[in-house]
Amino acid sequence: MPLSVALPLESTLLKLSWRNTNMIPFLILISIIDLKTQAKDFSLKSIWQNKNTRIGIMQLSLSFNLVQIFFILSGQYTIMSHASIFSNLGGAMLVIHRVILRQPTHRWEYSGVIIAMVGSIISVLDKDVKKIDESHQNIPFGDICGIISSLFAAYFFQKNSQVIQKVPSSIVVCLTIIISEILLVIFGLIFDTFTLDFNTHTGVFGFISKEYFLYTFFALGLFCGAMSIYTATLVLKYYPAVVLLITSLFEPLLCQAISCLMNIDKAPGLMTYLGGMLTLIGILGSGLWWLAP
Repeated sequence: MPLSVALPLESTLLKLSWRNTNMIPFLILISIIDLKTQAKDFSLKSIWQNKNTRIGIMQLSLSFNLVQIFFILSGQYTIMSHASIFSNLGGAMLVIHRVILRQPTHRWEYSGVIIAMVGSIISVLDKDVKKIDESHQNIPFGDICGIISSLFAAYFFQKNSQVIQKVPSSIVVCLTIIISEILLVIFGLIFDTFTLDFNTHTGVFGFISKEYFLYTFFALGLFCGAMSIYTATLVLKYYPAVVLLITSLFEPLLCQAISCLMNIDKAPGLMTYLGGMLTLIGILGSGLWWLAP
């Protein structure tokens, strides 16, 4: 996330649009390789012939945009450790969802959610949290955006795990990002400041410049984009969504370190570290029910 936040653009949506666009070539390549090797018997026509699959991919596209928009907003207005901690509450959200539906719930899940919530409250109380550019600082708003992102992330990964049982992972990811980008550009042109040109501040194709191309194509499109979402979808093929959400537990510390190195944030105070550790322990505990006897 720090790499997306670092783009000097006023529009959060345009940052996401540039990332999505640069992912698409890599995802198309992966899809072609899959169709030629592991998914030889799969027909693309089957997607359009199955109403539930079409609806599922559309739901994935909409929820993916919402996850990323609130994630980037969170990173813009609060420090990265807060943004990534609150955005990784998806595992706890899935547990709460199971409780609401009165589904069988393990005691570790209850304990983990309580610990995670306590840790989150402690992190919010950190008065030493500051960004380098304090004109974009609004810690409560950024933290709330992170929590909203985790809600949509829980839905996105849960739905994703259902769709990829019928459609190859690479195809699901590729179609999700393409549709997401189309919806995002339409929305940006109508309601945001998008322009359908190569302007480096507002243009949908503004990344095609000496200043941004290599950064957006490789850093955002390949490493933080296509590789990230494709490997995550592969995990969902074999494990529950909550397991994938657990694997993100290392992210807050890494994000915070990168953001400090890139002069996005100042180092947080003791409360953030203490609350962050409790939150991560809670998320881990709430997600280990699948290992319990």
